Amino acid sequence: MIEIDPNDEDAYEMRGKSYFYFHDYPNAIADWTRVIEIDPDDNSLHYDRARAYAKLGDYPKAFADFARYIEIYPDDEWAYESRGKLYMELRDYPKAIEDFTRAIERWRGNELFYRRRG
Repeated sequence: MIEIDPNDEDAYEMRGKSYFYFHDYPNAIADWTRVIEIDPDDNSLHYDRARAYAKLGDYPKAFADFARYIEIYPDDEWAYESRGKLYMELRDYPKAIEDFTRAIERWRGNELFYRRRG
């Protein structure tokens, strides 16, 4: 599909998800970056790309993408949970607790968020 239409956002998005699934994070990032270049208003992929950057240990880019995504989608509890896990990895516990608390505020019934915060 990409060969037929090099601006097909869905093709890049789906291929990026396949790359991510198979732990090929650099190619996932490249495809999702291409979608963002084609359509700068498509902010949903900042979340996926942040997770891929985190897997590669590129924390500044991961945090930048999480921040961009949360700016656009402030009610997405999973973004706070994912960013909180990243803070936990880096042993920044106060920020992790803050993000897990934000996730809880958005979905009080999710026991995973409470466990993470604990």
